[in-house]
Amino acid sequence: MSKREQSSGDGSSHDEKNVSIINSQRRNALQEIDEAPFNWFHAKVCLVAGAGFFTDAYDIFAINIASVMLGYVYGTGAPLNKTGQILNKNQDLGVKVATPVGTVVGQLLFGWLADMVGRKRMYGIELIIIIIATFAQALSGGGHAVGIIGVLVIWRFLMGIGIGGDYPLSAIISSEFASMRIRGRMIAIVGSSQAWVSALVGLITVAAYKKSILGDPSIDKPDHVDEVWRILIGLGCVPGCLALYFRLTIPETPRFTMDIERNIQKASDDIRNVLTTGTSTIDPNAPVHRVNAPKASWADFCAYFGHWRNGKVLLGTAWSWFALDVSNFAQASL
Repeated sequence: MSKREQSSGDGSSHDEKNVSIINSQRRNALQEIDEAPFNWFHAKVCLVAGAGFFTDAYDIFAINIASVMLGYVYGTGAPLNKTGQILNKNQDLGVKVATPVGTVVGQLLFGWLADMVGRKRMYGIELIIIIIATFAQALSGGGHAVGIIGVLVIWRFLMGIGIGGDYPLSAIISSEFASMRIRGRMIAIVGSSQAWVSALVGLITVAAYKKSILGDPSIDKPDHVDEVWRILIGLGCVPGCLALYFRLTIPETPRFTMDIERNIQKASDDIRNVLTTGTSTIDPNAPVHRVNAPKASWADFCAYFGHWRNGKVLLGTAWSWFALDVSNFAQASL
């Protein structure tokens, strides 16, 4: 055997040994988080992620009630039983469909960014977009160039981008921090936060303004109805504001640190800190130990999920989520 062949063989053996050590370290680190009991940090993740899902659902479904109010104030459609105006078909379609369209854009955009730059860096930005867009809707007004309905359509589309970003980020962070024993329950808790509270808030707001609405000069000039829909929409940013600080300070998920940043040591330290103190400290002077291991590719994805045993899990999960969203968003567009 020549020296070159012997050197090549030694190098290959050394690489295989390094990969074996890396895999062993990764399994040990993941075992810590997979076997961790439910603690305060897991509860905080559920609350923070659940607040986002709650805000998403509220902002989506509140438009059902608000669109009727918008019709009385700004509608140009046919009279509603000769007692007021309604939004015409294009106006009604625009304010209700703008958010789901933005949601598709947000899911693709923030899902890609979360894989590229990290869950932590993106988590909170999408909530800021939701808060700004929601508050802007409550303060919207029309002008000569564009009417208030057009302004609302634009802001609801931007809000949809934030909502679309919140869906994958909240689900990913909840699952990647959860231990194996409680992962399903944590995802269920976060998902169940999509309550139908917007209808209740709408009824309470209308009841509070009942005397003022009845005291308006005429049905053609419902000044207090204009106030009610703005309050109804604007309240959607309150839970988001409460959860924003915790989102911006939540640590990076260990699985991203290990599998994307390739920093096994930092991921191990983060796991220990999270499980003991519930926080993650950043030492700018700490040495960075990145492993030189191949990253997963689309070919790996296709090879793994190309097997029916693995593909059926992905297909079942995706189809269940799709069916749920179809029914939910259909309700929001009625």
